[in-house]
Amino acid sequence: MGNKDITQRRLLEHAEIAASIINVTGRLPFPVFPDELAYIPVHMLKQYGLKVRGQERDSYWLYTNRNNQELQILIGIENQSAEEYGMVFRELDYANSNRVQRMLEKKKPLLELNIVLYYGKRTWKGPRTLREAYGVDICRQFPALDPGDSVVVLDLGEMSEDHISSLFPDMQAVVEVVKANRFEKPYNVRELRLSFFMDTVRVICALLEIELTDELLAAFSGLKEEEQTMSQFYAFLSKEQYESATNIGMKEGMKEGIKHGVTMGETRRKTEDLKVFRFLERHNRVHEYGDALSSDSFFASLLSQAEAEERAYGS
Repeated sequence: MGNKDITQRRLLEHAEIAASIINVTGRLPFPVFPDELAYIPVHMLKQYGLKVRGQERDSYWLYTNRNNQELQILIGIENQSAEEYGMVFRELDYANSNRVQRMLEKKKPLLELNIVLYYGKRTWKGPRTLREAYGVDICRQFPALDPGDSVVVLDLGEMSEDHISSLFPDMQAVVEVVKANRFEKPYNVRELRLSFFMDTVRVICALLEIELTDELLAAFSGLKEEEQTMSQFYAFLSKEQYESATNIGMKEGMKEGIKHGVTMGETRRKTEDLKVFRFLERHNRVHEYGDALSSDSFFASLLSQAEAEERAYGS
């Protein structure tokens, strides 16, 4: 398992984050609360014919309804950085293996929901549910054989603002980076206080391809609880690290721009976004970046100040 997979898995081991992801899928007819989730160790057995071998799950939970202890569902959450067309069937394989294991242990098989979180730089093109994979029309003709939506792929780069805002803050920060990497919009540094700061920082650094040096680790570890925010994370990045992370997005954006006909005006706006962000960063005002993006007049004012400052210092 790669380092990026390990960092993403650690973030999903927090019930608050898992519950918010489950609720975003809309698969259950009631909200899931963190205290209803019990974490299951990720190593489980898988049946290969007559042989049983070990396999790893990124995040696995037993949901028990607080009002009805008999109502239990197994919920798996997997991380995926690269698109895999048959992912929905692999998840179904996980669920079937678990049912076999429970039956061998003389336990009652449970309903299972499997969620795939996709972090990639390109839109997910493959099927996102089992129903979609089999074909919606076929499933309508044979409803008794329809496996339903027990497997779902969540493309984080396409997540709506409503869904993002309903996620736990740490996951909101990760989704913003995924969307920025796909360059559908510039980095939006929301003033989010992170409850699982180091786990979240590790995921973001992996996504931005930033080396988490000993110096950065020491700086992050020394932050007080109230300072563990996204703006502080960006403030601690060196100029080279920030530009490196931004250039990844710029290169991807140029490729996408050529493909989809992005105008020079749109490219120029992205440059202006970066100029405003750097201005706010220099003046310890990164928390105002979100307001700048939502207000044309405020953005224009900041851009004017940034350009005046650049002229004054000859940069």
